[in-house]
Amino acid sequence: MQRHTSRARPRGLTLTGTCAALAIAGVVTMTGLRLVQYAHADAVAQELSLELLGGLRYAKNEAAARNQGVRLSFYESRAGGCYLVHTGERSDCRCTGSDSAHCSNGAEALQVVFLPADEPVQLTTNANSILFNARNATTVSGGSLCIVPSGGKEIRHVVDIEGNVRTCAAISPTGVCEPC
Repeated sequence: MQRHTSRARPRGLTLTGTCAALAIAGVVTMTGLRLVQYAHADAVAQELSLELLGGLRYAKNEAAARNQGVRLSFYESRAGGCYLVHTGERSDCRCTGSDSAHCSNGAEALQVVFLPADEPVQLTTNANSILFNARNATTVSGGSLCIVPSGGKEIRHVVDIEGNVRTCAAISPTGVCEPC
């Protein structure tokens, strides 16, 4: 009589194989999540950059149209930061929270943009306020405005004393602006 011996192959998952697959999936997921967060921060930075550029143009145009000085001022608080297009002195207006401002001494708030502290973007500047003159819409002093997302690809608006704005980026995310 002939004997047949058969070895049964193990079927199913092993603990080692399952752990290795989960570890690989975890690394891939975390890498993908980080990329999505950076992409979101870059999109928020581009949106803020365009909004800030519009605010600069608005302040310059309003100074000429109103025949009075118009400022773009920057304020910080624990809740976040804001920039404000307004008439009067910088000390005449202040941000009071999410998209609202309070002005005194006849000053008028024309545009308010609030940036909550938990946004993935920071707005930094070397000027507290930029005043656009009524006569020719030039500025008393220029300034550099930087929008820095958590990914670190800053977008910079440089305002010269003629009131012109040049926009550049360290690494232009979508070709929106020239390299710095």
